[in-house]
Amino acid sequence: MITAEEKEILKPILGLNYTTAVLKVLADKGMTQDNGKPYSAPFVRNVFCGTYERSDIEIAIYEVYKSRLDLKEQAELRKSELFKPSEKEAV
Repeated sequence: MITAEEKEILKPILGLNYTTAVLKVLADKGMTQDNGKPYSAPFVRNVFCGTYERSDIEIAIYEVYKSRLDLKEQAELRKSELFKPSEKEAV
């Protein structure tokens, strides 16, 4: 189960539109409800909020978090490379 503390860590990186990405991860892996139907966005949000506990959805949430965190780190690295002062500017 995702705890309130974990939610506060995940939330800034996941942003507001994380459910579509989580649903895509679940679909790509063939993970469905027990009745074979795909999970719904509200159900994913309920798992994220800690209302329900579903390990397959939690894993998908963590995968989306990791992916977005990696992208953010790559963007920050690229930004620092682009905007670091050149040797001529430093003099």
